[in-house]
Amino acid sequence: RIPGDPLGLQRAIDLALAQATAIGEAEAALQAAVAQVRREKGPFDPELFAEYLANVQDSPSASPFAGAVVLETDQRTSSVGARMRLSTGTRLEAVVDTRRLQTNSSFATMHPQNGASGRLQLTQPHLKGLGPATRAPLSAAEHDLEAARARYESTVLAVRAEVEQMYWGLYAAERNLAVERLVRDRAQSFLELAQTRVRVGLVGPNETANAEVFLAQEKQAVLDRQ
Repeated sequence: RIPGDPLGLQRAIDLALAQATAIGEAEAALQAAVAQVRREKGPFDPELFAEYLANVQDSPSASPFAGAVVLETDQRTSSVGARMRLSTGTRLEAVVDTRRLQTNSSFATMHPQNGASGRLQLTQPHLKGLGPATRAPLSAAEHDLEAARARYESTVLAVRAEVEQMYWGLYAAERNLAVERLVRDRAQSFLELAQTRVRVGLVGPNETANAEVFLAQEKQAVLDRQ
């Protein structure tokens, strides 16, 4: 009957993992390594872009070839694409362009006029940023991330091992304390028995003295265990 609240092993491990300073430092280093890799990956991530233009005009015209006294045009153009830089320094860009034209000209044969086109552009620098060397900073950051992740996992395992060792050490200490208390109680009973035997004249006072010494030793042992 030791004062305090019972603590399970898993609860002790969870508290240690949540509050251990070493794990917090290892986790911070891991997050820093993740951020470093993300920063180095920046130039290689695809970049999406889009553009939309609207051009509406009403133009009076004196030319009979305009097709209308007041020429009305409504032109909408858009561009959507993506660009990215490869690890070799190559830059790729893919774009899709669309065009839509509406007009009141009598010479226009289609209402509206729609068109679309696509293009793929490839740029390979030869004087700067060519070859696998452009990926060196990213490779170094990835290796640092692996090392930080390994240190974090190692720290977690070390904390778990330390908690389990302390937990079972405490468990053994509680059992030892319970045994010492049991022996002390037995020593107290032995002293009472010896005192009774002395009173009835079965034994001499020497046996009582020995029982008192034994009880004092066991009380001291209980204090040491505590």
